[in-house]
Amino acid sequence: MPRLAVSSSCEEWANKGKELFERKRYFQAKHCYERASMPRETAIANAYYLRGEARKIPKGNSRHLKEQLHRGFVTAAEAFLDCAQGASKNRAVYIRCAAECLELAPEDLRAAEKYLEAQEYNAAARLFRKLGHFDEAVDIVKNHKKDMQTDIVQNIEEVARLYYFREENFEKARELFSTDEEELEYLEDLDLGHVRAQVLVSLSRSVEAAAVYLAEGRIQEAIPLFLQNGQDMYSMHQACSCILQGFWNNVSYGIVPEKSQILQLIDWSNRLNLDLIDSKSLSEVSMFKAIVAHDKVNLAKLARVFLGTNNKPAATLCLYHCFRIFPQITALNSEELAEILHLFLDYIRLLYELTAQLYQARAEVLSGRILSLFGIHHVASDNFSISPGTFLDHTRGQEVPPEGLPIFGQDLSRILSQALRDEIRTLISQQIDKCKHAAQFFPCLNFNAFGYCNRISCPQEHILSTYVSKKWYNMRVRLNLQQVLILNTFYSLGVNPAEEMNKMNKKKRICLSQLYESFNPTFFYLGTQTMLDPAEIPEFKKGIQVVKEWLREVAYSLDVYPEVHFLTNMFRISNLALTFDPRDALRYLHSSPYLLPVFAIPPYIRAPNACMLGELLASIDGSKESSICAGFLSLCHIIDRGLPMNVDDICTLIEHLCTACVISSTKYRKGSLHGTTLPRSWLLHYLNRQGPQVKPRPPFSYLMPRIATLLETIYSGTGAEYLLFGSSNIAAIRSSGTRGVFITRICRAICLLGYNIPGPGYSLRLNIHRAVTSIYRRDRTFIQLYRQYVFARGWTDLVRALRNMPQGSLVDELIQLHDLGREAGPARPVHGVRIIPFRADDDLFQLLGASPPSLLETVSADSDIQQQQQKACNDGQAEDLTEHSVNVVEPDELDGMRDPDEAAELGDNFGDEPSSPAIIAADLPQAQPPSDEEKHAALTILNLYRRSRLQRGRGTKVRRIPSITKMISACWGVSHKMSWDNNRRYRFIFLWPLPHLLVCLDVALSTTSSQKKHLKKRLLEDHYENLDGLTNRMNEQVKLTKSLTRLQKTLEPASDLHRRYDIAELRRTVRETVQVLKALPFPAPDELQRNLGIAVKGILTPRQPLKSLPKPDLVWEDDIETVS
Repeated sequence: MPRLAVSSSCEEWANKGKELFERKRYFQAKHCYERASMPRETAIANAYYLRGEARKIPKGNSRHLKEQLHRGFVTAAEAFLDCAQGASKNRAVYIRCAAECLELAPEDLRAAEKYLEAQEYNAAARLFRKLGHFDEAVDIVKNHKKDMQTDIVQNIEEVARLYYFREENFEKARELFSTDEEELEYLEDLDLGHVRAQVLVSLSRSVEAAAVYLAEGRIQEAIPLFLQNGQDMYSMHQACSCILQGFWNNVSYGIVPEKSQILQLIDWSNRLNLDLIDSKSLSEVSMFKAIVAHDKVNLAKLARVFLGTNNKPAATLCLYHCFRIFPQITALNSEELAEILHLFLDYIRLLYELTAQLYQARAEVLSGRILSLFGIHHVASDNFSISPGTFLDHTRGQEVPPEGLPIFGQDLSRILSQALRDEIRTLISQQIDKCKHAAQFFPCLNFNAFGYCNRISCPQEHILSTYVSKKWYNMRVRLNLQQVLILNTFYSLGVNPAEEMNKMNKKKRICLSQLYESFNPTFFYLGTQTMLDPAEIPEFKKGIQVVKEWLREVAYSLDVYPEVHFLTNMFRISNLALTFDPRDALRYLHSSPYLLPVFAIPPYIRAPNACMLGELLASIDGSKESSICAGFLSLCHIIDRGLPMNVDDICTLIEHLCTACVISSTKYRKGSLHGTTLPRSWLLHYLNRQGPQVKPRPPFSYLMPRIATLLETIYSGTGAEYLLFGSSNIAAIRSSGTRGVFITRICRAICLLGYNIPGPGYSLRLNIHRAVTSIYRRDRTFIQLYRQYVFARGWTDLVRALRNMPQGSLVDELIQLHDLGREAGPARPVHGVRIIPFRADDDLFQLLGASPPSLLETVSADSDIQQQQQKACNDGQAEDLTEHSVNVVEPDELDGMRDPDEAAELGDNFGDEPSSPAIIAADLPQAQPPSDEEKHAALTILNLYRRSRLQRGRGTKVRRIPSITKMISACWGVSHKMSWDNNRRYRFIFLWPLPHLLVCLDVALSTTSSQKKHLKKRLLEDHYENLDGLTNRMNEQVKLTKSLTRLQKTLEPASDLHRRYDIAELRRTVRETVQVLKALPFPAPDELQRNLGIAVKGILTPRQPLKSLPKPDLVWEDDIETVS
């Protein structure tokens, strides 16, 4: 030891240690305190030294560094805590330092506890909030709020409130509010509706809670709360509304629900107080129960109810489940099938109307129940969402995510429209397949006429003639008209060109042919057209309108060659057209391409420059002088050349010609129909189409051999391949009964011809007798239906056979007309003939018990009135017979009573002429080329169509914001109800700049709603550490939404603001709107900025006066002289 070295005292070491401690030289200070024998100060210096050493440890993500850092700070903290033990001074300081070390360790929970022990309330509360120990943090705030920083207190209270509400700890959350109303207002500001509802439930305010749940769309929670008030009308109404909404959400179009999925809803619906629920809602509840129970009968009844109340979505849903699987129709009668098809027509009509509205992009379609019907949710503005498992999900071919597929309105309209079009096509195709061979459309002729059918498993309907009624006849017509309407809906959706168009025309021809057969049955045992009563056919008016359109199209598309069914189609289409479209029929029938000379192919050329097609059409028309001769000659040509034609139509043509010949002859000779004896249906058919009163010159001698040939061909089947029937021909039909029906019709027709026109020397009757009996052979058998005709030995036997046809109210009975103004008949009646006395031809419709022809084109008179008229007719007939002593006149007696002049006029012109008479060519219809006006009209239509297709092809894609067109349409729709007499400037603003501003508000609301939804999700799902500031942001979004909604309602087209026409007030509101839109907390889309600029320029920017053009310089005379 050096001589000068002296040992320091403890006091010196203590002072030196204090100096070093103050200089933060803690390690040296610790050494000094140890030499000074001061253990407490040594421990304190050591604690500070350890803290300093811990701070020197580098921070990193490695496990070694983290453990080293943790160990260093924990050691320092423990040292500080040791210093605090037994310390009477600075104890809180040491504990605070320990807490700081523990926080850096990090051991936040111990640090928070030590902060609290050191009375560092801000730090303690902060750490407890960080750790999610909100109970401790809130307790600190409650007990030491005055000693804490305001911002920390507010933060903890805000976050704690939200945390307690998230954890549904409402009691603790309520402690952070001074009143219940403050608590509810807080939740409303944060848009936490479901939490607010739970708070209301805890406060026993169930109705308010249910209303909040309902506003949030949480109907499952709202329904039980509403049902708690079973005697309150409002609660029951809301409960029923929520139950229905739940049903619609789970049972939309295209979904077949399981009972387990909606069992709870059914249970709730059973708890409704039915006395307080309206019938419309109850019907919808019953609908969903029927859907779950697969009760199609009840669904059909409910569909009719909904159609009657114009509840189209509910009716559509009912009918979807009725026809999801088309009903089995084999066991149904005609009336039941007609009711099913009537419902089916309503079903596809509803879908078609909706498709048309969607195609036109009508905004009101995508709203309300229509969205619920297809499981679509309206998100905001023009944004929608397709739910998974719904109709559109199944038809798109791509899986919809669980959260739904977002879609814009125009895209939705296009996709839904196309999906519904495909749905309609599928439904109609299924229906056509089901009804293609349905027995109700095809009665069995053999069974009807004879009471038996030899076919095994006959696919046709077996109905006896005794069961044929007026109702059955009209029901059959109704079925075919329904098929016309169904097929018309199918083709209204559009078809592809070329082969699809040909298929469409072919199907239309087949459908019209079946309709013709229902109007004009093959045999009068199946009814006649006189039974037609449009009042019994609800679809008659619409169906006939479609038939008129089809007839025009088919007439222009008939294929002359090599179509086997051409003559049949031509004959039937012409007959239908002249019956139901008499005003326009001749115009388009005469312009049909098959009458053009280029189509005059050899089979249809009867003689040089004479085509039988024009002659046949003229005979069907019957309005020309040569119509009768033309008809007989075309008939003979068909028989001679064996032109394919339905044998039913050949018989109809013969009946038509015989009727025309009889009536024309009678009216020509007598000036009236006195003495005419014909079946009732034939007379009415003539009255509907009255021909000219001219002297007929039919070629009877030319005709009768052909009739005999035709009868032989039908009976034997030899060479009968051209006589078509059904899907085959007479040659392939083995049933003698079916052939016998046509033989009977022909024999009856020509016998009636001779019955009314005996002629001198009875040459016509003799020819008729020869023709009828020409098929007689000893080795042949003949059925009872026409046996009397074939076995007739003379004319008297033919008359007896004619009168012995079955009688009855529904049979086509023989009628003899007696003109009371001409003469009274003899007293002796004749069996099988009924007299109809009349004074004028106009009375015959009523006397014959039929409606005037004009009613057939629209709707007939009421059936009850017809029955009364028929009864009055029968009663009046008896009175007239007694009063005027009118009885049936024997034909032979009429011959004796005939005036000599009349007999002389008949001469030999009634059948003795060996050659066919000439026909005036001008009387025959000829196809006319289109006029210049028609060509111009066709060219205009074609140009418009091409322009429309071109614009549709160049159409822009769906816009990503609400369309300005939608807003302009809304303003224009309201403007028609407003007065603009002295408000032209306001009108300009209302119709042009204002819609642009409404678009801006719509976009801003949509974006704000999206952001608010995102923030709400974070408030409810984010970790508690990330909740800082979210409440403030959420409050800002809620306030912004309220402000935008208020401005939107103020500026919407129907608001009261526009009724005052105050431009200054409007501009103040617009300025406020512009300020809000410019202060949006998100980047404004380009489209919003553009529309906002247009609105500001049109509404707020003052109009600049027009700049006057500069005046030209004054030209002086000196200048003029200089120029010259």
